[in-house]
Amino acid sequence: MILSVILQTAVAAIFSMSFDNGKVPGVSGQAEFFDGFDSRVVVKAEELPVPATHFTVDMWACPIAFPKSPCPLACRLRNDVPGGWTLWLDAWGKVHFQVANGGEWIEIVAPESIPLRQWSRVTAMFRGSNGLYLAIDGKQVAKLDSDLPAVNQKEYDLWVGRTPVRVPSFMENKGVPIYSSFDGAIDELKIYPTNSDLSSGLSAISYKAFNSK
Repeated sequence: MILSVILQTAVAAIFSMSFDNGKVPGVSGQAEFFDGFDSRVVVKAEELPVPATHFTVDMWACPIAFPKSPCPLACRLRNDVPGGWTLWLDAWGKVHFQVANGGEWIEIVAPESIPLRQWSRVTAMFRGSNGLYLAIDGKQVAKLDSDLPAVNQKEYDLWVGRTPVRVPSFMENKGVPIYSSFDGAIDELKIYPTNSDLSSGLSAISYKAFNSK
């Protein structure tokens, strides 16, 4: 179902998922479709490269509907151990990036919603002892300074399109945590080490051609 490739560089590894055997047209080839109920892609921690202190999560997302509870586009979380990170979408279509270490959570959020039924490029970066960065379609939209040195994620599976832990709803039954699933398509997911600022590492590219498909 998924084409998964790990490329080794001189300093660390790049993890890439191109979804070329996916069910719907993507930004490049095919993309994976998530039904909003129980679809998910899970990559075991032992199959992932050793995480870098500074890392970037880069992907394309095309939501059909916004979720009723916090829904990760991609995350590394566990029920039994506090830590990890999550790049998630809220009920209003805003993208959030959260990281944790030892139970301490910090977060940034995009000020504007991403559109429904269009491809958006979502890029989040963590730099140890520096902070969090978030970009939409190649333009930085949020930054948060932080002295958090690293994110504990080595023993966490990678989940795409679904929460591995129950989360409360934004809407009805707020006191009853549920599993949340993405409703839409995801393509070209990459996780890679980085030491550069997000603003200098991304060019302001027009993605109109992808959205016109």
